[in-house]
Amino acid sequence: HSSSVLVSNNMLENMGVDKEEFHKDAMESSEKNFPPTIRSLTEVLAEMMGVPEEALPETQRPMYMATCNNGMNGASCMFYPDFMQQVTEMIQNDFFILPSSVHEILLLEDNGMYKVSELKAMVREVNENEVQPKDRLSNDVFHYDHKRDLFEKADDYMARMQEAKQKNRDEAR
Repeated sequence: HSSSVLVSNNMLENMGVDKEEFHKDAMESSEKNFPPTIRSLTEVLAEMMGVPEEALPETQRPMYMATCNNGMNGASCMFYPDFMQQVTEMIQNDFFILPSSVHEILLLEDNGMYKVSELKAMVREVNENEVQPKDRLSNDVFHYDHKRDLFEKADDYMARMQEAKQKNRDEAR
């Protein structure tokens, strides 16, 4: 059994606790007490359906689900200090982050085959039809560029890539 408490800046001030130190301690404690779990969606679905993984069709583009070991408020694992590196080791590439709910996130390799607009539409549809309003995170899709160690909105990533392409074209002239 676990519980949580919303800690306000006012509470920290009254207790004489430094905000930055509190945040650092909370992050270390969370990662230690609720380590992230990253599993393929195929594995998760097989477990939910009570069938072996091999019984499900193999996908060319695996999707992963990340949460904490208790499954509650598990999307917060994406802010753990080593989380992005752990996912990069698993996926071996840049990846998209789709906020599934406050309890988990979905991870999808950026293999050049996805349109951000389609991913956003999928997240929006799932949020509207499957996720309770209190459990919704965002309709945005995010991107992690492992070479630059850069977490950003996928729209910002795409704009940055377009800008770089245009700059390369201009320099080639």
